Amino acid sequence: MDVLRAAFDQYTRDVVDDGPPPSGSAQAEPTYDALVAAVEGGTQDLLLARFRGLRLDASEREQLLVRATAVRHGLAERGVRSGDRFLRMTTLGLVCHTDADTAANWLAQHPFEHSKVAGPEEMARQLADAVDVCWTQQSIADLARAASYGDRATELYALVAELCRRTGITVEPTAALAAGAVQFYVGWHAVPHEPHGLAVTTDPRQDPLLPKVLPELDLTRFDVYSQLGESIPHESVDGLHFVSFLLENGLLDRQLLLRKTVDALRWAAEGEAYPAPFTRVLDALRPTESEFAPCHDSYARLVSRARSVSMSPTLIAHAVGALVREGRIPGPLVDEWVRGATATHDLDDRDVAVNCAIAIGETVGTDALTDTHIVDLVRCVTGLGAARPLALMRALIRHAEYGRLTADQIAACAQEALLWPEEETSISLIRLIVGVLEREPERADVLVPLLADAFWHPSPHVRSEALGVAAEHGERIGDTTRHRLAEASAQLEPELRERAQAAFGRAPERQTHAEDDGAPEAAGVAMPADTVPASMDGSVFDPVRQALPERAAEHWTTLVRPALTLDTEKGDGAVVGYLGGVPQLPRNMPWPMWRGRPLTLQASLDCALLPRRAVDIPLPEDGTLLFFYYEWSDLDEALADEDGYDDWFCPGLGEPGEGARLLYVPATESVRRRPAPESREIFPHLPLRLNRVRPTMPGLEHVCWHDAGIDVLGIDDLPEATGQAEEAATERYGMHSAQVGGYANSCQGAAETDLAIMLAGGYEAAKEAVREAARGIVLLASFEEVTDRAMLYWMISREDLAARRFDKAMPVRQR
Repeated sequence: MDVLRAAFDQYTRDVVDDGPPPSGSAQAEPTYDALVAAVEGGTQDLLLARFRGLRLDASEREQLLVRATAVRHGLAERGVRSGDRFLRMTTLGLVCHTDADTAANWLAQHPFEHSKVAGPEEMARQLADAVDVCWTQQSIADLARAASYGDRATELYALVAELCRRTGITVEPTAALAAGAVQFYVGWHAVPHEPHGLAVTTDPRQDPLLPKVLPELDLTRFDVYSQLGESIPHESVDGLHFVSFLLENGLLDRQLLLRKTVDALRWAAEGEAYPAPFTRVLDALRPTESEFAPCHDSYARLVSRARSVSMSPTLIAHAVGALVREGRIPGPLVDEWVRGATATHDLDDRDVAVNCAIAIGETVGTDALTDTHIVDLVRCVTGLGAARPLALMRALIRHAEYGRLTADQIAACAQEALLWPEEETSISLIRLIVGVLEREPERADVLVPLLADAFWHPSPHVRSEALGVAAEHGERIGDTTRHRLAEASAQLEPELRERAQAAFGRAPERQTHAEDDGAPEAAGVAMPADTVPASMDGSVFDPVRQALPERAAEHWTTLVRPALTLDTEKGDGAVVGYLGGVPQLPRNMPWPMWRGRPLTLQASLDCALLPRRAVDIPLPEDGTLLFFYYEWSDLDEALADEDGYDDWFCPGLGEPGEGARLLYVPATESVRRRPAPESREIFPHLPLRLNRVRPTMPGLEHVCWHDAGIDVLGIDDLPEATGQAEEAATERYGMHSAQVGGYANSCQGAAETDLAIMLAGGYEAAKEAVREAARGIVLLASFEEVTDRAMLYWMISREDLAARRFDKAMPVRQR
């Protein structure tokens, strides 16, 4: 025993603690070698052979178990790298026990998930091998029953099932064993294995314990519903796939599971449990109308709590429709639906919006929705700063068809949604307009002009329908409306255009902008006299000049560059663009996409309103710049592992246009407001107001210091001086979160240099390669992200900007 203890102590220092080699006795070396051979992945024969003939009293066994437990605990904390060692040490410790109940408790102290390398299957087989060698059959039966008792049964299901399979013994089925079966076959984010797509290779049909314990399944246990209701097959084992497998192979009775799911839904509706797993399981069972009837109340109550992806639109409609027919729609529940459908401030709230909109649509023909509800819903769909609420618009259309919306509310909905790409929605709105015109023909000059937007619709049916209605009411409209319809009809195909000309007359020729004569006059709004570059207060940079050597200070003034700062919240300057909202696009210009995902409009700038002479970059004289990117908070975790991803950039920015897109729309193009794709977030529409010109200085990493012959690393006081200068500039010119031209007001080092590093090949690139890439890069504009408060700096080379190659623009993200 002394030799074995010494071997354990040496193993603990060598392997578990990574300590220095112990002095250990020569006598312990063979035992230590055998221990290492067994625990480090060799066969267990030597280890088990020693225990067959070893006679230990209770005290000696306790000493050995203390050491085995310490080693096992240390290996468990080291995670996946120690999986095989953990398994072997567990085997060694198990055969040291003589009492089955104590052994089961000891095994459950460190669950099998700590042994990712071996996995629960391998561990169960090796433990069963060990007890076969070292224990009597009665002791093995006692161990199986002890392991199936209480909460430890959840952790030890794999061992119990293996022992039952080998020996034919039976254990009492319990809810804890059923939960253990779910953990065994589904796992926690386990990788699917062939051939069944489960967390293990074991065939559930060969598991004698499984069909006996499944009737005891308790869906209200967190460790059950959190796994069975998951449906993420591309990331890990799909819990719903396991449910389907059980049903298809007769391992679980469908009616029994249905009853359990109905009870769990009621339990979730009455409490605070996350309902998605239950709604997903119910949907997978595809209940008939009679089977679903007991769920009507609970399903309707969960509408405003479960995310839209986890609830069936069909079942929502059935549940709410049944309550409507029975006259059992409580007012507070409708209030919850309206709040859920109109919530815009939180992503989780918006996840339930579709559910709630479907439920609201099913209340049509009742007085469940009050006039105040209608007002809130119309305000939501016509002024929402979030994803396009298609389901809610459909619900409102249903209520409008029953006369619940006023003419003004119908007009507001049509103004918002006539251009939405869904044909049925636009056709329904046109028909609602027709209904209002039949009742109130005097409103023709208010409603008919709205149909001009539909002339831009992608559906020929919508365009034809809108033209027909507008022409039918042509005698009731004034010249202004007629002119608008004639102008919009220029976008129609020849046949429809001829019909429009017959009804409204020929559209006037568009006025084109005269060619720029090269004069450096500022276009658009004139700026106040104290904001032209000549009057910039250069004294704010005095700390930098004073820190520089005399010769270097002479070069300093040549590095300072002007920038236009923009107000994003307050201010009384001219509006020169907007944050967020939806873009004005030509008819044939598609919404920009990235890897199949629609991008978000971050900002738009009207170049004609920007004082170009105030900055030193070649801005366009007119037209609109539209800045699109893939909003950071929507980034799927999986994308972070893709090649080319870097957290300075929008995802995947290895080439221009990846993850972001800068569009330029010439002023000569006919444009219309373009609705966002249904899945795309829309940021609140906020004006960007002209503030002033302010001087900007380069970050210390910027290449211009090197090109000016200034060694920034050799001037100790320079970092502190630049900080003081920035503080002085902020005090003089104020804070700003949007800018055009100048140097990037970077959060984490010069953003221009960040981009140059990536263009040059990354951090390993030669310094001169980075400098060469940085030369010519200028900041076009920068804006603050709406949701994440990070900055996005849109960079482009002077050459590309002058040539209007806006597809070459690349943003850098910092926070």
